[in-house]
Amino acid sequence: MNILAIGNSFTQDGVRYLRKISQNQNNDMLIVSLVIGGCSLADHYRNMKADNKCYQMEFNGEWTGFFMGIKEVMLGRKWDVVTIQQFSVESTDYEKYQPYLNKCMDYIREYCPGAKIYLQQ
Repeated sequence: MNILAIGNSFTQDGVRYLRKISQNQNNDMLIVSLVIGGCSLADHYRNMKADNKCYQMEFNGEWTGFFMGIKEVMLGRKWDVVTIQQFSVESTDYEKYQPYLNKCMDYIREYCPGAKIYLQQ
């Protein structure tokens, strides 16, 4: 299973041990995280549209030393799951989610057709 996680420092926390857990269950997965500390859905959407290569890329929970753009990573392989995350300070206010959550999901569907999309909370 290939998982792309787009988010912030909580994304790092959420996937740090996921691969090891899956291996203990005789499953293997690739987890790529694109991270900007404190990044909101609005910022993710602006970065998607501008194709900014400003995301710290992590591979199975380890920093790669590369900064990448979302589109570039999406097109790099077939993703089974894509997660996106809201900035924690804005996570309790639904008005801070829209219209950016829907726009981010549309963008993900365009470049990762068939991938399941989840909101990491």
